[in-house]
Amino acid sequence: MWDFMECSLDWEPLVALVSRSNAVLHSLEIHGVNLDSYPRFLATYPNLTHLGIAANLLNPDFNHALIQHSMSSSNEHSRLCPNLTSLRILCDEDTDRALSCIRSIVDIATMKSSVSSNPWTLIVPSHIRTSLNLQPCNRIELLDEELWMAQCAHDLYAEIDWE
Repeated sequence: MWDFMECSLDWEPLVALVSRSNAVLHSLEIHGVNLDSYPRFLATYPNLTHLGIAANLLNPDFNHALIQHSMSSSNEHSRLCPNLTSLRILCDEDTDRALSCIRSIVDIATMKSSVSSNPWTLIVPSHIRTSLNLQPCNRIELLDEELWMAQCAHDLYAEIDWE
C-alpha cells in the first residue's frame, strides 16, 4: 500500500516506479493536499481495489467517476476504478466536509442509474460514524475505520512512521 502524507506530488515518478517493478497496484491511500492530477493517476491502475482518500480531495465529479459508470467516447462503460471494492474516507479536522462527502457518495451509489452492481465497503472515520444518519443501502456496507483496520491489518494496512 502506498501512503503519501501532506505533500505535493508529481505522479509520474510513482507511475514509472510501479511500471518498472511490474507490480500491480491494488491498494492506495492518499493523504494530503495539492494533488491536482490524482484522477489521471488513478486511471492508470484499473486493478485498484482499495482507495483511501482525504475528504478534502473529493468533489462531486470525482465521486461520480469513482462510483458510477459513464459512457466513454468509444461507447464502452468505464469507471475510474472499475475493480474498487473499498473506499476509505480520511478526515482531519473538517468533519463537516467528510460528512458531506460520505452522504454524497451514498446518494450516488443508491441512484437507480448506477450500472455497477457489485457491493462495496465505505470505510468512515470512527469519530464521525455515529453522526451519520443514512438510509440502509444494500450496495454499500458502511464500516467503522477502526473495525476495518482491525479486520484488514494482516493483509492490507500497515502504519508507517515518517519521522
